[in-house]
Amino acid sequence: MPLPEPLYRSTSRSYPGLATKIPDTERATRFIQEIDQRFVKTGRDLPQFIYVYLPGDALAKPQPQNGYPYEESYVADNDNAVGRIVEYLSGTKWWSEMTVFITT
Repeated sequence: MPLPEPLYRSTSRSYPGLATKIPDTERATRFIQEIDQRFVKTGRDLPQFIYVYLPGDALAKPQPQNGYPYEESYVADNDNAVGRIVEYLSGTKWWSEMTVFITT
């Protein structure tokens, strides 16, 4: 089903969907880059609502070859990504009027 035009216009074309092989730290990098390019550098205001999906906080089997030597590595990757996003947003002009909700 196609998105309504206002949603389509505001939806990211570069942020990965539900691809669990993409680390959350990579998702954070892409989110930060897109916010920086689309809003910070252009002076445009942020939308009133932004939803960021970071699916990698579940424990899974260790995969040392992919950078996850322990089950807890997935949680650490997710926590790092959340922290990077909040740190980035806290340095923007919108921070004083922003609310961040983190759900699990």
